[in-house]
Amino acid sequence: MRKLGVAELLLGTVASLLQLGYAKLGEKNTGEARLAIEAVRALVPVLEGSAPTDRLRDLRQATANLQLAYADAVAREPRPQPAPAERAPAEGTAAEGAPATADEAPGRESGAEAAPEEP
Repeated sequence: MRKLGVAELLLGTVASLLQLGYAKLGEKNTGEARLAIEAVRALVPVLEGSAPTDRLRDLRQATANLQLAYADAVAREPRPQPAPAERAPAEGTAAEGAPATADEAPGRESGAEAAPEEP
């Protein structure tokens, strides 16, 4: 461990995070893939000036590729459909069970004036 430099350890860590990120995307675990991307994005700038320029360039390219794969995976995820009760009623109609007008709201008699609220 004494001969191992921090920069070398971080380079290996970043490479491992990128591999793990791809593996998580393969498992359709976008949350873990996103965490790997964010960790890489935090570590790569720390390596500026301490790691070879070509290795940093390769890591940035691999990060960009993982980000694109992540965006594609998220775009392909099925969107949850709202339950029928959660869907907004069409314009000019009331949702099932909802009053069509303010006069039909609970506690109101048709055409009756609302009593002012007491503090």
